[in-house]
Amino acid sequence: MKLVIKDSTIKMVEGGTLIRNDKTPCSVEFIFTGDWADCPTKTVIFKAGSAAEVSVSLAENKCLIPDECLKEGGVFLKARVEGSGSSEDIFTAWCTLGRVLYDAVIDAGGGGSYAQLTKDIGDVSQLQTESQDLVGAINELKEELDNGGGGGGGDPGTVADADVDKMLDEVFGPMP
Repeated sequence: MKLVIKDSTIKMVEGGTLIRNDKTPCSVEFIFTGDWADCPTKTVIFKAGSAAEVSVSLAENKCLIPDECLKEGGVFLKARVEGSGSSEDIFTAWCTLGRVLYDAVIDAGGGGSYAQLTKDIGDVSQLQTESQDLVGAINELKEELDNGGGGGGGDPGTVADADVDKMLDEVFGPMP
């Protein structure tokens, strides 16, 4: 990620993907102009969801996003910068860096997210399809719907909005 700071404004010019509990550190580079040129001490404050604000001192105008700010999926990560040591303290407004995405773990061994998905979807063997694995059943139903079929005896292409909203909230988090 890359952020440009001019006076009290902060603007993201290069984004990145924020993933909950990511094992790869996410670095942020800052480009300072205007009032910031004479400011020797710069600190970034990060805030995400219910996590407390975390302050990080900049080294060579770069830092890593603290792990504490990537522990909660579906929330927005914000940052602002404070400077001191020049004639007066200066600071920026908050800048939203993006939404922290849920980590996607597929565990075919019967645990983790895959088990939760199959629990939420239900027993695949009860579908009226030839394939008894989830991906095969989905592809079979999609092909049947694309060809004008009923997709296992139900109304073709029909799903309740509340069910779709619930599923999207579980995957991406609630809408802000």
